[in-house]
Amino acid sequence: MSEAIAEEVRAATARVRLSGAALARHLGKPQPWVSRRLTGAVPFDVDELSAICDLLGIDVVDLMRDAVQARQSPRRHTPFGGSDHVVRPEGFEPPTF
Repeated sequence: MSEAIAEEVRAATARVRLSGAALARHLGKPQPWVSRRLTGAVPFDVDELSAICDLLGIDVVDLMRDAVQARQSPRRHTPFGGSDHVVRPEGFEPPTF
């Protein structure tokens, strides 16, 4: 379950374009502390999740629900640890001649 929660936190921080280093600064924690939690190596505790969700403007219950749903229906593994839905940035389309 801690890996699913870590994945949801990574997704939430990515949506607001907040890096792990920036998250660490906002939380007043060292970057390795954040990194271990974002990788799922060390589980988040409830107070940590609450602080992160407050910072990101999301509800901790929603984050937990999303983690449970992801765990019940696992996404296809991708090289970057995300879902199989890929959004390519504009400007990187192959030329069409």
